[in-house]
Amino acid sequence: MSPASGATNLGADLYAQLTSRPAALLMAGATCAALALIPGFPIQLGAIAATLAGLGLLLIKAERLHAMRSMRPCRRSHATAAATCPAFSG
Repeated sequence: MSPASGATNLGADLYAQLTSRPAALLMAGATCAALALIPGFPIQLGAIAATLAGLGLLLIKAERLHAMRSMRPCRRSHATAAATCPAFSG
């Protein structure tokens, strides 16, 4: 059986799903941290919580940096800015 949309790359799909919502990674990390505090649960949940929360924070920071860079005006000559800079309005 093949998927209806054709051949897909599982790795690319998984990466896209995990990086599309950084807040979900933060919530998963908080949940794992809460479970790690319960006596009898494996202590490895603390490491998983730290990894998920760290990845979520890293992705949020990267999104903010990307947003700031896209709002910044280009500093090029007038001739090349019109062709290469999406923020050029002159």
